[in-house]
Amino acid sequence: MTIIDSGITAKTTKLTNEDVGSYTVTTASGSRYVVDLDNRKVTRHARDESDWFGDLRRNKGNGIINLVSCEVGQGMVIIIDEAVPGNKDEIGRTFTTSVVRIEKN
Repeated sequence: MTIIDSGITAKTTKLTNEDVGSYTVTTASGSRYVVDLDNRKVTRHARDESDWFGDLRRNKGNGIINLVSCEVGQGMVIIIDEAVPGNKDEIGRTFTTSVVRIEKN
């Protein structure tokens, strides 16, 4: 992970599963993902709140099982826990459009 201090926010070009801290990852579609590697949670915030697909995962705070890849210029891939209380465990994958910015929260 390379941190660049701009004086306002700390930015990075890549995250790995072993990193720590909380980051906001912005994608080419305008969606923002809060990736909390300390608490192993990811929350999606769509650029457009009317984005019906965003309702599938937005603000649920899915558990991160594995951050497969997250690098500026490439799509982010995360293996997530989509278990719902009372139902059997579900594992899903999140694939994003290209990452354009990673900022430390």
